[in-house]
Amino acid sequence: EMYEERHPGKKFIFYQQEQLFRNPDQVNEHWWDIDIVLKRIRRAMERGAVLWDMDFMNIDFLEREGITVDRFAPLKFAKALEDLPPNDNPDIDVLFFGALNNKRCNFLSPLLNSLYHEDIMALLLVGGDEERLKEYIGRAKIVINIHHTGPWNRQEQPRISYLLNNKKCVLSEPSQHNYYGPGIVEAEYGNFAERIKYLLKDDNYKKQGELGYNLFKKK
Repeated sequence: EMYEERHPGKKFIFYQQEQLFRNPDQVNEHWWDIDIVLKRIRRAMERGAVLWDMDFMNIDFLEREGITVDRFAPLKFAKALEDLPPNDNPDIDVLFFGALNNKRCNFLSPLLNSLYHEDIMALLLVGGDEERLKEYIGRAKIVINIHHTGPWNRQEQPRISYLLNNKKCVLSEPSQHNYYGPGIVEAEYGNFAERIKYLLKDDNYKKQGELGYNLFKKK
């Protein structure tokens, strides 16, 4: 309603970018209350909005809920989002940013401990505004991606696309579907530390960042 008041007579696109699923065992809480998301989508569509979604698995989920998506729209390169200044000598080896829950803490705690003993500088960033987040991303050699909720392991497209848009090396847990192919490095938990050491060696992270950027831009 707020946007309708600001832009009378305009047609709206509801671009749905959450990961939509219901967790059968309820062990890992979802980031959002899915029923609230569905309520918002239905309300927007009743008011004439067009619905886009970034993930074809979300589209299947919405179909089962009686909602038809108008367009499948994975996130793509955007020149306007290539906004981090070049940094040839980043001072943070490994960065994780985002909300913490039990799943992510159980992943990060032993990993960060092992990196400490390898003399690798790792930073865990929780909270902070957009400009501060961009500052730390710009200072990082490798940014790691850990899924928030199991067991589905949906890919975090909004997070990863911004990183690739700015030539960042992304190391991620495997996803149900990888929209970025070899543009990111995927590894199981037990191989994370070794992959980090490999990417730091001989500036391999820079080569991976360039590869990811070029593939993403071309796609």
